[in-house]
Amino acid sequence: MSNQNPNKVLFLINSAPEFAGVQRYILNAAKGLKTSDWNVVVWLNKNPSFAQKLNENQIPYYEYSGSVLSLKNLLTLLVSIRHNKIQVLHANLGGSAIAGALLKYPAGIKRLVFTQHFLRPASSQSNFLKKFLAKIIFKFSFYFFDQCIAISNEVKKQMLDRKEVSLQKITVIFNGSEELKGDINRNKIPDILIVSRLQKEKGIEEILPVFTALKQQGLIFKVNIVGTGELETVLKKKCRELGLTDIIIFAGLVNNVIPYYFQSSIFLNPTLLEGFGLAIIEAMSARLPVIAYAYGGPLDIVDDGKTGFLVHNIKEMTTSLKQLIEDKNLREQMGEEGYTRFKSLFSLDIMIEKLLKIYQGIQ
Repeated sequence: MSNQNPNKVLFLINSAPEFAGVQRYILNAAKGLKTSDWNVVVWLNKNPSFAQKLNENQIPYYEYSGSVLSLKNLLTLLVSIRHNKIQVLHANLGGSAIAGALLKYPAGIKRLVFTQHFLRPASSQSNFLKKFLAKIIFKFSFYFFDQCIAISNEVKKQMLDRKEVSLQKITVIFNGSEELKGDINRNKIPDILIVSRLQKEKGIEEILPVFTALKQQGLIFKVNIVGTGELETVLKKKCRELGLTDIIIFAGLVNNVIPYYFQSSIFLNPTLLEGFGLAIIEAMSARLPVIAYAYGGPLDIVDDGKTGFLVHNIKEMTTSLKQLIEDKNLREQMGEEGYTRFKSLFSLDIMIEKLLKIYQGIQ
């Protein structure tokens, strides 16, 4: 942070040691801001996979141990902000929001910004007493914030329903992504692509019967599941029980997911409670039709019937997949419509332009 450029932003996160949606959001934002002549630094608790991505993109970062709310970490952060003359602190996730509120005035932060990534953050899913305390703490914390960003209209609605923040302090800014680059090489047999962590909330186990039903109808297709997680063994066992091992391939954690987008024919997002869906817009940038549940972030992303299908249940998902597997022309038409929609709403440049207005206090 020795550069003389006065525009300086610090991204703060306190999360599990994974490279998931929140980390990807920060990485994309940091990459975009660098091209806008902003100095960016990321503060993260120990997270080797995220740190590696930051190193690869030459984004400076500081790793701390334990909770961001420990006295040691708060004091270290306070000194760093003052020493480097950080103008904007952009907090992500609950602990970071509390830290930002505590440090705003002692650290001399000019703009305090928070992004809510989840429809139902962990603090809203506890027992009554914990939820009540969390509501008070976060309402107090958000009082000190200049602006809160919701990544979708449903996230905004949920924040307002929880009465965490006033309407005047919430702005919806869709996640943005760089356009994926690659040569389209769709397989003759339609490939259905799922990019997801293999955890219960991602809904993969619940949709496996969809593939059984399609197979029983005589449709020929493949499924690539890219990602890893605690349910991998359970999912593989379920696939064996359902007789799906000849159709479903578990690719695991891959260094470069981009080739999968360009060789696939359909993108399927099985998560029911999706705050946004970065993988969905990545798929659209690779001209893939998308099937997702009609709730949360996908409502803002997918233009139902034009760029893919929004479904309400397993039966509708089966019907939509069958239609796309059987109709190559429809897949290509929806893929092109999706690409156009990505360019107009979800490019990284659009997200950065809106973030800069928040940072600069422009209404």
